Amino acid sequence: MKTFTLILSNLILVAMMIMGSPKLLAQSDTVVVPAFDENSQPALYDFIIGDTTATGERNNPERVYKLQRGLVYPLKRTMAIDFDLTMIADEDDPSSPVRPPMLIAIENNDGNRPNPMLFSNKIGCTIILKNLIFQGVPADKGKTGVQRTAIQGAADSTRMFIDHCVFNGYRHSSVAMWRKGYKLYITNTIFRNGQANKSWWEGVSIMGWDVHGDSLVVENCTFFDNTAAALNIGKTNSFVNYVKFDHNTVMGSQFNVLYTFGQTNAYITNNLFIDTYAMGIDSGGVAAGWVDMDNLQGSI
Repeated sequence: MKTFTLILSNLILVAMMIMGSPKLLAQSDTVVVPAFDENSQPALYDFIIGDTTATGERNNPERVYKLQRGLVYPLKRTMAIDFDLTMIADEDDPSSPVRPPMLIAIENNDGNRPNPMLFSNKIGCTIILKNLIFQGVPADKGKTGVQRTAIQGAADSTRMFIDHCVFNGYRHSSVAMWRKGYKLYITNTIFRNGQANKSWWEGVSIMGWDVHGDSLVVENCTFFDNTAAALNIGKTNSFVNYVKFDHNTVMGSQFNVLYTFGQTNAYITNNLFIDTYAMGIDSGGVAAGWVDMDNLQGSI
């Protein structure tokens, strides 16, 4: 019966992903995004955000924005996404591999860098990201200027699909969902070097903080050398209707890698955990009920 239930839930999940992302079915025109404009200025922000009519509508709501492998895309301003966005790169050629396009924050004229790099800004919008690198260590500052966050779900019911991406060096969190009803699907993605400089609560890979989410699926991902949790949905109101954390590898952390209190419909299966919880737990953590090591009924 358990096997049947799990298979059924997976079939339902696939249907949700297809229905939740109309662009996966629709035929869309694709435009190639330059890294710089004719004046040698970063082009990513204006090319995508500014792709509108004179009255502000999108020129083509179904447009796919393709970044070029091997290029670096500097970003001076946070991209507030109030439309459905598909931003991808081509698949790599194994016979002649080229690094995926890299998005990196640089200082603007005020001396600040965009933080986060992009966020959803419309209820129910869909964001699809594939074959991209999000670099959290700015080129102009080195390690002292590590970015706080890469991507935020900042509107209710955001639908986000992330596949074959890399998140490197984000100090607070790589992907953070801050509004209710979110649907987040992350597959075949690498989260690495999320290092906090002051707190072991930071350096989180995926966060759903103090909100009620709809679904959260993480499959075939790698988490390497991050300070805190691979998955943090642990605050009082951080409940998700459906959670699946399957076939992932988590290597190296100071803190609890699955900070997921209160979940009642979660499938955590077929994962590999190596050298996690390096800082251990003190008597205060036990007293607070974080992990009662003496009375666990089972373990992974």
